[in-house]
Amino acid sequence: MKKFQQSLQNSSTIILAKWVGLQVILKIMIAIELQSFKNKTQKTMRYHLVMQTILLNALRESDTLTHREWNEKPSAKKWSKKEVLGHLIDSAYNNHQRIIRFEAQKNLCFYGYDQDDWVIKNNYQRRDIGELLKNWEITNRHLAALIESIPQTLMHKEFIHHNLHQICMNKFPADKKATLSYLIWDYLFHLEHHLVQILPNYEKIHTALKRPGKDIQCNRIKTAVSWWAIR
Repeated sequence: MKKFQQSLQNSSTIILAKWVGLQVILKIMIAIELQSFKNKTQKTMRYHLVMQTILLNALRESDTLTHREWNEKPSAKKWSKKEVLGHLIDSAYNNHQRIIRFEAQKNLCFYGYDQDDWVIKNNYQRRDIGELLKNWEITNRHLAALIESIPQTLMHKEFIHHNLHQICMNKFPADKKATLSYLIWDYLFHLEHHLVQILPNYEKIHTALKRPGKDIQCNRIKTAVSWWAIR
């Protein structure tokens, strides 16, 4: 009888141990799944939706500016609000072709452009503001559609060959692997940086976004380099 009780007790201990072990394993599995979901959520940042929200907010605020406010230049060498908007159109065109080309060229090395020269040659100061606003909206919606179509694996693929330390507003270290996701993140940062200059009441939404590679130190470009445009 004593042996039976001891055997029963040992069996209960084994069952309890297995139960506790299963609970631990279950907790670990849940933790792994949660982390996986969290990582997936961070990696699938819907940049195209962010861009569409930026467009809606900015276009609504643009109605508050007068003709004089759009055309006034702080000085002869500085852009008017209209010219800043023109620069954002040029930025959209340049980044669209960068994103189109990057997969085929298998790197993130892109040509820059002389932003001041583009603004002058496109004659933004003399053009109708309604036309420019429509152009800016269309080019960015076109870019947003392209971004939406990019597979996440490609968006976060790392490239050792890049020049994001030259063309991004937030310079990415030349010796670190970069991703297309960072280029797009920086494009949105640059976009809202200038929208704040144009629209007095515009409120940024991009500050809530997680910067790809946030553990990597990146430096802001404070002045334009003659040939390489800041975005």
